[in-house]
Amino acid sequence: MPVAKPDRLDCQLRRVIRAWDWQTDDIEALTHLLHRAYAGLLAQGLHFTATDQSRETTQRRMEGGHPFLIELDGQVIGTMTLSYPVRHWDNDPVYYGRPGVALLSQFGLEPAYQGQGYGREMFDHAVAWCLGHGCSEFCVDTSDQALHLIQMYEHWGFRVVAAHRWQSVNYSSVVMALDLLQPIRG
Repeated sequence: MPVAKPDRLDCQLRRVIRAWDWQTDDIEALTHLLHRAYAGLLAQGLHFTATDQSRETTQRRMEGGHPFLIELDGQVIGTMTLSYPVRHWDNDPVYYGRPGVALLSQFGLEPAYQGQGYGREMFDHAVAWCLGHGCSEFCVDTSDQALHLIQMYEHWGFRVVAAHRWQSVNYSSVVMALDLLQPIRG
């Protein structure tokens, strides 16, 4: 079920970014949140895995990583999974195997909260987590056609470092990296 936009000012809402709790958090609800978060990309013809993944795929993609949620007054409005070291699958970009590289995946917000700074807040949390775990680079991949996402990541200091073709999606991807040893922009 989609999260309703609040009636009161955001500054009055209690925001929390916390680790996923495997005992109490709802993987089915998180899977549906990801479907909603990526629906706009699907409408553009981009079939990201998160547009229709099963609960089993959501769980598999979280395992071996460190999933986080962002809550607003106790309602989950977003998620991300941080991986360090990156658990390497056969078709993964070679770049993810580099020493010191952390990966951001399954990064999504309820559509009603996109473009309001919550993604940046999650990103800042992710950078602090990466620095606390000794990472030297922070990576993400996205469709080479998702120009708004590429621009957002570039604004945050990422640069394109590689191209990749996943077997499970209908587009080519760019791999973007942020050098955590340099000052963060944006």
